[in-house]
Amino acid sequence: MTVSESITYKEIKSQPKVWKKVIDQCPDKIESFVNHLKQENYDEIIFVGCGTSYYLAQSLAFIYSEKLKVRAFAVPASEILFHDNAYLLGTAKKLFHLISRSGDTSEIVSAAKKLKAKNYTVSAVTCRSASSLAEAADLTIAINEADEESVVMTRSFTSMFITMVYAAEQLAGAVTIDKQIVEAVSNIIDVYEERVMKLINNNTIETFVFLGSGSLYGVANEAMLKMKEMTISNSEVFHPFEYRHGPMSLVSEKVLVTLFTSIDASQEELQLLKEMKGLNGKTLVIKSGDKDLSDFNTDLTVQVNGLTNEQVGLIGLVLVQLMGCYIAEHKGLNLDKPRNLTQVVKL
Repeated sequence: MTVSESITYKEIKSQPKVWKKVIDQCPDKIESFVNHLKQENYDEIIFVGCGTSYYLAQSLAFIYSEKLKVRAFAVPASEILFHDNAYLLGTAKKLFHLISRSGDTSEIVSAAKKLKAKNYTVSAVTCRSASSLAEAADLTIAINEADEESVVMTRSFTSMFITMVYAAEQLAGAVTIDKQIVEAVSNIIDVYEERVMKLINNNTIETFVFLGSGSLYGVANEAMLKMKEMTISNSEVFHPFEYRHGPMSLVSEKVLVTLFTSIDASQEELQLLKEMKGLNGKTLVIKSGDKDLSDFNTDLTVQVNGLTNEQVGLIGLVLVQLMGCYIAEHKGLNLDKPRNLTQVVKL
């Protein structure tokens, strides 16, 4: 099977079309959630997920803290099940927002039931409205149009990300997630898909490192996971400046370091990437802007003017997903049947 014949690849390439539909429907889909947050005035929002959905939770926790000035953090569902005494402390008014593509992952459903039994409010975002999570939650945002046949989550992550960022921005009074991101990602795919393929085919890459700060750290984690799931490759993730503190000892010509560049720290992060290039590493940078980066000698630079950090993450993640497809093809792997994995984890 070629890359283009796989369900996974087709779902990745469907994202511009799906995002357009998701953005069109956002105002209606998030209305109840947004109204609820306006009325209830929560002290804390705890985002809960497993795997890809946990990494989405990491990004959302930062975004909601930053935009809404509310305490928010991310927790794996299993922590709620087995270590709830560390997370259910104090008298702060808490909203637990659970994330799951299928809505039937055992840990997330059990966490929802446990939280409900303790009288906490549970909201959810899922790609299946007819699911156990949707049934258990007090309030559910269902994005059925982003559901997938494939095992590996791609458009479901980005679509849930778009929807929840849209909600946060609406609550903050300034929505930036609009159809311009659809046009931007379509152009990026057209221009950079072949370049990504050449980067992979022309180099022997054994380790993939992803760097991201702020809301982009969760995105970098998701990129790391995609490499593991899709390509059975060694992949790592770090906050950018943590990479200097030991891990960079492994940099070589067989290591690709990908930076999801934060607007807030772009100069410092790019300098870090330049250092990695000086250690013979391969480098890929994804950023907002149109600055000449020739001095940094990156192996591939992806720039789009006027992007927010969240939009940098979305576009970069699509390219990483496509990268995973071509690495898998190079290794003779079946994208639609990743090793040892199933679409829904049920225990």
